Amino acid sequence: MSRQRRRPLELESLEGKMLLSTVQPTTATVKSSQILDGTFTSNVKSVRTTGTTNPTITQIFKGKSAAFGKASGVVIENVDSTSNTISSAGFVIQNKYGSIHLNFSSDGLISHKSNKRMSSEVLAYTVDGGTDSFASATGTGTFTMTYTFKSGLVQIKLHSL
Repeated sequence: MSRQRRRPLELESLEGKMLLSTVQPTTATVKSSQILDGTFTSNVKSVRTTGTTNPTITQIFKGKSAAFGKASGVVIENVDSTSNTISSAGFVIQNKYGSIHLNFSSDGLISHKSNKRMSSEVLAYTVDGGTDSFASATGTGTFTMTYTFKSGLVQIKLHSL
């Protein structure tokens, strides 16, 4: 009976080899001008205030936009307690692909309406930046926030320009 001998284990170096696959990893692909058109809702009960001197006010929203898909957002307002005014404000939207930060300038108020049932403000925004798939996002648009007194519902509508 003859025994076959196993060949010794040989290792081949990968240096100098050519990668045959041209498959690239996938990421979210959206146009900056379409990212933000959408509607987000919350309830006034979700408003949180932190700090006493120059407090920060936050409110969390859930919603959907045309190209961003299902997302959550948070309005952040920093209050200057000496003048009792908002010193800076923004809206951060995020989903599983990344986030985008909108900044509202101090002179960005376009309109304000109020009656017995509701209060509404329209603000101009500028995209300050983003993360992950939205890192290169740019743009401007309008941010409409409507508060319905009886139900406590707060709605945000975004429109990219």
